Amino acid sequence: MSTFVFHRYNESSIYKVPSSGQGVPQEICKTEVPIYSIAYADDGGFYIIDRIASKIIWKNNMQGKEFEVYQNPKWIRCVRKRRVNGQERIYFLAHRDTTTAEIFYLTPNNLPVSYYLIHSNLFTIPDQCSPGSETHWEQPPDQLAFDSSNNLYLMLSNTTPSAIWKISGAGPDSVTGNIARIYSSPNGPLYGLCCDEEKLYFHGDGSMIYSFDPNTLIKSPFFDTAQIPISESAWDISCLAPVLGKPPQQYKLIEKIRRNWSLGNPIKYKGR
Repeated sequence: MSTFVFHRYNESSIYKVPSSGQGVPQEICKTEVPIYSIAYADDGGFYIIDRIASKIIWKNNMQGKEFEVYQNPKWIRCVRKRRVNGQERIYFLAHRDTTTAEIFYLTPNNLPVSYYLIHSNLFTIPDQCSPGSETHWEQPPDQLAFDSSNNLYLMLSNTTPSAIWKISGAGPDSVTGNIARIYSSPNGPLYGLCCDEEKLYFHGDGSMIYSFDPNTLIKSPFFDTAQIPISESAWDISCLAPVLGKPPQQYKLIEKIRRNWSLGNPIKYKGR
């Protein structure tokens, strides 16, 4: 099983889940910006959505560099990485309006290409006011994950009820399958969503990370993040597989990078 990392809402720290599933999480990096979503990069760094400026930011923890990858005109809610033809490709989900979101991927030149359009009325949830009926939230799903079998998973997070849907036929460039709800949380919100091999992982019940098998529909406690002495809710989670032969415990970001917030541009550090 891979190593997992997570952050909590409005924080700039990324924590590693202990391999045993027990004990206190280890802070492995600290960014200069509050984080909204994270995904690991092939070189051992992280792709990070800047919660304030809604940008995807690459923080390279091997060379101590930070630079902007892409600026989107709409608020980005989730970033994920996928391997396509042996190369990493970045996917992100952004809201278009109050009822519609869109998934894009970035070309090697960091140009956005539309991948999948999300209409909120297609993602139904059980109607708690009318048992046996279906309804939907006005807002669209805002979290995504891919498994190794070309399935796309979408989550409606930070709402009650929350839900997860599975869409098959999620190739590298387009999605052809149908939408199927595989999990709903009627009593509390879910946060974050990632996939390791064929299992999903997400935050729920405030501080617990759960694993979920989309085939058996069995949910199991995985790790309780409440051991961190902070009050904010758990947020995003990412599968952090060892890459380029560098084990996750060696990951450490250099924190001396500053950003020019008035211009929204990175400032060079030591000539970089």
